Amino acid sequence: MYINKVISYGDAWNQLIARSVVYESLVSAIETLTIEKIRQTEIQGFLKNNGKLELQQKMQLCFTKALEVSEWEDCSNLNLSKNSHWSYRHKLGYILNRISASLYFRRESLNRWLFTATPLAYREGVIDIPIALMPLKECSDALFGQSNGFPSEFERNAKDLKAIAPLSHGAPFLILGVSLEASNIELCELPSEKSRADQRIVINRAIEFPPEYHQAGLGILSYFGTILREKYPNENAKVRIEQDGDTVRMIVESETGNRDIIERALYDYELIVRGEASPEILLDTKLQILELKAELRIAQARIENKNEILQHKNQEIETLKQLIGHAFTQKSAPIIHVTASPVITLSNHSEQSNQTAVITRELEDISESIQYLASLTQTEPELELRLRDLEDATQELLSRSDDKNEIKNSSGLRKIRDVITEANETGSALANLFEKASDGLVCLQGIARKYNSIASWCGAPTVPEVFLGKSN
Repeated sequence: MYINKVISYGDAWNQLIARSVVYESLVSAIETLTIEKIRQTEIQGFLKNNGKLELQQKMQLCFTKALEVSEWEDCSNLNLSKNSHWSYRHKLGYILNRISASLYFRRESLNRWLFTATPLAYREGVIDIPIALMPLKECSDALFGQSNGFPSEFERNAKDLKAIAPLSHGAPFLILGVSLEASNIELCELPSEKSRADQRIVINRAIEFPPEYHQAGLGILSYFGTILREKYPNENAKVRIEQDGDTVRMIVESETGNRDIIERALYDYELIVRGEASPEILLDTKLQILELKAELRIAQARIENKNEILQHKNQEIETLKQLIGHAFTQKSAPIIHVTASPVITLSNHSEQSNQTAVITRELEDISESIQYLASLTQTEPELELRLRDLEDATQELLSRSDDKNEIKNSSGLRKIRDVITEANETGSALANLFEKASDGLVCLQGIARKYNSIASWCGAPTVPEVFLGKSN
């Protein structure tokens, strides 16, 4: 197979090509994928003799084996810190030199990779560029059967991402469309909100004001926005003021990006504020000129008022120093006795951290089991929707795995218990689903055991032991 189409964000495609070792390794792994090789691959377990899902699993296995040959590492084996969000590891696929690659067939799974797993992994410094592969339409049709003219999952994802662009996504990413025939690569670079905002910024100035000038300076800078709106209404300029201690930053954005006009207006404004020019050089009407003069008088009054306050504070500080000095020089100064009764509380942080890690692993296992079950429900949309909702709820539990009360009172834990209970009711849709899976009973008992482990930890109701089967 070959890369035919690329969706890139954050200049990820150019970054990947620049890292030639990883790029060439990935391309080589993709080119090992052929229809014959995929169909001849043997798999075991749940998905054997399961049509389309079996072929998807075979393609997944072929791809991961090709990556392993090139020394890519399984992300599930990453040694992360105890404070990391472990739940994202299995969604990243394989990793080489901080670039991950995984294969996806469904939009829902890709969206969880894109909007949950990759931002977490990027923020925690695990990856620089996450990559997802998806078969294009002609490839999917050849492997899994005709799609009756419907666009492939790749095309649908591309359409969705273009519709919501520019993106505010915090991490670069790549989605590669692969096909059976080589062709010129079609690149789509998605714009970001940050780059659009940067293009609109025409002035970015930082000024550090002494305390007595701080409030007056803020007023003067803010009023520049009024000047721009009145003098150049067609520029649609916006003035944003940011404060950090004594430092004030003025950022001017213009939809037209006309830097010359804005900078000229700011230069004239500075001359007026310093008293080196009159307001008439910048403003046209008598009312505008009077309003600016009034603003300058207000600024001067703020400076004078602040100076008086600072002088008063300095006098109070000097008086306080004298009082303290006098107290230290008194020969009969009273002795002050202070009795401290410290209360020391010991907590076994290490034991708590270990227990949290266990609960996290239990939730990860439940999540993976639910993902597998959801993959068996493509002909039952209502049941699939329920399981996908349960999967999302389990992922939400993972983000709170260190808080007993949050877990105990969560709707996600109740949903897991309800699924276990219903699956043990003969004739229910869930019971039929577990019966259909080749190891369905084992899967259900595993979920039940892990649920009871979590419930016992946080104090939630457990399910009857008859649901658990024999522990491995």
